[in-house]
Amino acid sequence: MNPSVPDTGRRREMMAIHSKIETLQNRLAGQPWFSSRRLQYLYFLLGALVVFVYSRGHVTAMETSGQALGTVTLLSFSLVMVIRYIIDKWFFFQDPNLEIVNKEFLISLGLYLLAGISGYALIVGYFLPEEQIPATKYLIGCLVYGYFVAVDNALNTERRCYYERRYIYAKNVSTTSSSSRLRLFILTTILITVVAMYLSANSVVYSLLAESGPDQRDIQIIFLYDIILMTMVIIGFSMRVAYTYAQNQKYLLDTQIKALQNIQKGDLDSYVPIMSKDEFALIAQNTNKMLEELREKQKVTSVLERIVSPDIMQRLLADDAAMLKQGQKYEVAILFCDLRRFTSFVETTPPDQVIRFLNAFFSKISDLVSTHNGLVNKFMGDAILGVFGAANKETSMQDALQAALHIITHTKTIRLGDADAFDIGIGIHTGFAVAGTIGSADRYEYTFIGDVVNTASRLDGLSKRLGYRIIISDDAYELLNNDFKKRFVDLGFQKIRGKSEAVHVYGAITDAELYEL
Repeated sequence: MNPSVPDTGRRREMMAIHSKIETLQNRLAGQPWFSSRRLQYLYFLLGALVVFVYSRGHVTAMETSGQALGTVTLLSFSLVMVIRYIIDKWFFFQDPNLEIVNKEFLISLGLYLLAGISGYALIVGYFLPEEQIPATKYLIGCLVYGYFVAVDNALNTERRCYYERRYIYAKNVSTTSSSSRLRLFILTTILITVVAMYLSANSVVYSLLAESGPDQRDIQIIFLYDIILMTMVIIGFSMRVAYTYAQNQKYLLDTQIKALQNIQKGDLDSYVPIMSKDEFALIAQNTNKMLEELREKQKVTSVLERIVSPDIMQRLLADDAAMLKQGQKYEVAILFCDLRRFTSFVETTPPDQVIRFLNAFFSKISDLVSTHNGLVNKFMGDAILGVFGAANKETSMQDALQAALHIITHTKTIRLGDADAFDIGIGIHTGFAVAGTIGSADRYEYTFIGDVVNTASRLDGLSKRLGYRIIISDDAYELLNNDFKKRFVDLGFQKIRGKSEAVHVYGAITDAELYEL
C-alpha cells in the first residue's frame, strides 16, 4: 500500500477543512451564500407591488378601494414573510443535502399560494365583498409570480449548496435529465401565460356585461395594461431563471473538469462530488466508480510489481480486482528450495550480516528465476517459492529445471565463515494452483496456493533425506524431454508428510551432467 496516500478518515478531515476555507472565501467574494436569503425577501416586496398593481386594475370603485386592497396586500405578504423567517431560522436548512432544493421550491410556491388564498379571502370576505374579479386576479397573480420566484429560489438554493459543499459526501442519487427539467419549465410557463391571458380576457367580458363597470375605452386600457404587466413579469423572470440555471450548470461543469484534471495528474485519492440530480450526477457517479476501481487496481499493482515480471503483471491486471480476489486457476511448475546449514550459520553470525546475506542471496535467486520465465512468489526465512508457467505453461517444467541448475551453481560459489560451501535442496512439482489476492482490505498479497505448492515443499524436504539436491515428482518427470529424463534416477514411491498416499519421485544424477544439457 502506498504510504503517501492518507487513510479515509484523514482524507475526509482534510476535505472538511478545505471546504470551510472555500466557503469563507465565497462569502468574502460576495457569492450567494447569504444573498439568496435576502433575495427571497426582496422578491416578497416586489411580489406585493406587482400583485397589488395587477389586481387593482379592475376594482370598480378606484377611489375608495385602493387603500383596502393595499391593506390586504400588506397583511397577506407580511404573514408569509414571517412564516418564511421562521422556516429559515428553525427548520429548513437542517434537512438532508439533496432534499433541500425540492423543498425550497415547494415551500416558496406554497407561501405565495398562501398569500394568494389569504388575500382572496380578505377581499371577498371582508374588505371588498362585491369585487370578485380583483380577488381572483390577486390569487392568480400570486400563483404566477410565485411560480417563477419558487424556481429561482430553488436554483439559488442549489447554488448555495454548491458553495457550502453540502453534497460532498453524497454517493448515489436518482437522476432526472436536464432536458426534462427544461421541458417542464417551458410547458409550465406556456400554461401560466395561457391561463393569465384567459383571465384577463374573461375580466374584460365580465366588465363589459356589468352595468356599473368602467366604460369600454377604460376596459381596453386595463386589458392592454394587464397584458404588458404579465409579459414583463414572465419575460423578466424567465430570463432571470435562465441566467441562474446557466450559472449553476457552469459551476457543475467547472467542478467536474477540475476533478478530472486532478485524476489526469494521478490524484486517485480524490473523487467527484455529486451535487445535482441530472446528467452531472451520472457523470460523477461513474467517475467515482472508475476511481474506486483504479484505486483498487493501484493497490493490486503495488503488490504484483514486487513479485511478478512486468508482462505477467499486465496480463493479470487485465482482469479486474474482484476477479483477482476470487482467484484464477493456472497449470504451473512449482520450485521450492531452501539453504542447508543455514541454522548453524545464523547461530554464529550477527543478525545484521544475516539480513545482508539473505538480501543479496535472494536478489540473485530472483534474477535467475526471472531469467527462466518464472516469478518468486514468496520468501520464507531461507526458502523461496518459485512459480513457472504463468506466462507460458508449455515450457514450465524445462524453465523450472534450468532455473534450479543455475541456483545450485550460484550456491556453490557462496562460502561460510569456515570456508565451507552452502548446500541447497530443491523440490519441483507440476499441477494446478489457484492464484489470487489474499488478506484483509488494507493488507493483502498475491499468492499461489494448492496441493502442487505443498507437494513441492515436501519434495524439497525429501531431498536431504534421499541425498539428492533436486527431487522432482512423476508428474514433473513426464513433462521432460528424453535427454533430461536420462539424467534422473527413479527413486520409487516415497512417503511424505501431509500426503495420504506415497508419491513417485525422481532424483537428479549429478548437477554437472544436467547442466551440460
